[in-house]
Amino acid sequence: MSATAAKSDTIAPELLEAYPNLDEAKRQIIAHDAGPLLVIAGPGSGKTFSLVPRAMNLLLLERAKPSEIIVCTFTEKAAFELRERISQKARKVGYKSDLTELRVGTIHSICNRILREFRHRTPLGAGYETLNELTELLTSCSTSATRSSARTPSSAPTSGRRSGERSRGCATTSTRSPRS
Repeated sequence: MSATAAKSDTIAPELLEAYPNLDEAKRQIIAHDAGPLLVIAGPGSGKTFSLVPRAMNLLLLERAKPSEIIVCTFTEKAAFELRERISQKARKVGYKSDLTELRVGTIHSICNRILREFRHRTPLGAGYETLNELTELLTSCSTSATRSSARTPSSAPTSGRRSGERSRGCATTSTRSPRS
C-alpha cells in the first residue's frame, strides 16, 4: 500500500491503544493530516480499514470537526459499513461529540447532498432534479418516442419487434404501415 502524502507522526493515544499492531503504511495513512490523501492499493490491502482510524484520528486530535470530513467510497454498501465502523470506533475510543454532520457516502450521494445544500448559489435554483435510474429510463423512453414520431411511417425501423414489445425498458408500438 502506498500513500501519497507527507509523513506525520501524530496518532491519538486512544487509537494506538485500539490498534497496537498497525504496519507502517497504515500508520502513515492514519497520521496524515495535511489535507486530502490519495491511497493506492489493491483489493483487501486495508484501504477501507485505514479510513476509519484516519477519520477518528482527525477528530480525536481536534484537527477537524465532523462537518469538515468527507469519507467517500464507491458503493452504498461500503458507505453504510464505513458509517457503522466509524460510529462503533468512536464509542470504543470514547469520542463523545456528535457525528451526524460527518459526510460518509458514495461520490454520487455526497455530490447530490452538496448540490441540494448549496443549489441556491448555482444557476440550478430550486427546480433541478438529479438523474437517477428512473428518470434516466423515463428520459430514454421520451427520447425514443420523439425519434419514432419524427420518422415517416414507411421509414421507421422495427428491429424485428412487434407492436407492444419492450425495448430498453420502454413499451413500444410499431409505426409500420399495414401491408396491402
